[in-house]
Amino acid sequence: PQGQSRVDWRVLLRRYVGECVDKAPSLSRPPRRFPHLTGIVPGSANSPERPKIMAVIDTSGSMTDSMLSEICRELAFLAQDRDVWVVECDAEIQKVYRYRHRITEVAGRGGTSFSPPLERAFLRKQRPDLVIFFTDGEGSAPERPPQVKVVWVLTPDGTPPVPWGRVIRMP
Repeated sequence: PQGQSRVDWRVLLRRYVGECVDKAPSLSRPPRRFPHLTGIVPGSANSPERPKIMAVIDTSGSMTDSMLSEICRELAFLAQDRDVWVVECDAEIQKVYRYRHRITEVAGRGGTSFSPPLERAFLRKQRPDLVIFFTDGEGSAPERPPQVKVVWVLTPDGTPPVPWGRVIRMP
């Protein structure tokens, strides 16, 4: 519609990822606006470890090759200064690997369930700082959110599977 600005989904995702994982409050670093309150008001500092992002790709067949290449470009950007782990999942987890280069083929192409990557034991093993789902949103998901923040990057016609989590739409 005329008069509305549309922000690119990649910009929204990068901004949210930065808010979630790039800065950590620190009482030993002075706050920029209140340097005289060091030790009382926390400043922010980059965390000593690279943040870990778990990118879950819905491999159920709803994700086209062009969408997959868009996702790869964004993962390459995010992986520049963060650890990005890819989880290929349809009704169950198919593959888990560290993102290193282009993803040309994905395993799965069955039904969709968002529960396996969000199971407590799997999250405890992976220890992500943020989970990003690339999906159309059609599938079953847990009713309660996990302890980690979740972003739903939805296809143009996608619908959020649950009321929790941040929603970003691809064009």
